[in-house]
Amino acid sequence: MRIYFFLFLFFFVSCFSSNYTSRNNSNLTKNRGKCQENTHVPSTKEIFRREIIEYTGNDYDHIFVSKVKDILVPARTKWVKKKAERACLSADPNDCLVWCLISTEEIALEYYTVTDTSELREFKKYIKEEE
Repeated sequence: MRIYFFLFLFFFVSCFSSNYTSRNNSNLTKNRGKCQENTHVPSTKEIFRREIIEYTGNDYDHIFVSKVKDILVPARTKWVKKKAERACLSADPNDCLVWCLISTEEIALEYYTVTDTSELREFKKYIKEEE
């Protein structure tokens, strides 16, 4: 008899809890596609900080000075729409467009850095932040 009581109690609690959650979620489904005021999405960006030691002197051939190249934006290719070179006979101007693969150049920052700051004092320190 106890088994039937516990089964009944389990069945009653499971039905009540599913009905309770469906009533609470009805407000979200009713406003689907609209912004919710209390919604908070945490940022997934990671910001990396690193210390840059830039040489400020004039002797670039010094043993403790080296040239550094930081690539800010790497070279890449992308597809763009362009007009066809030949005469297009279509009435719709969008029919005359062709996709072309173009390449972009990298954007880099070149500077001189000090490799041993205990031997050479002509430098400036700053923090560079990257995503």
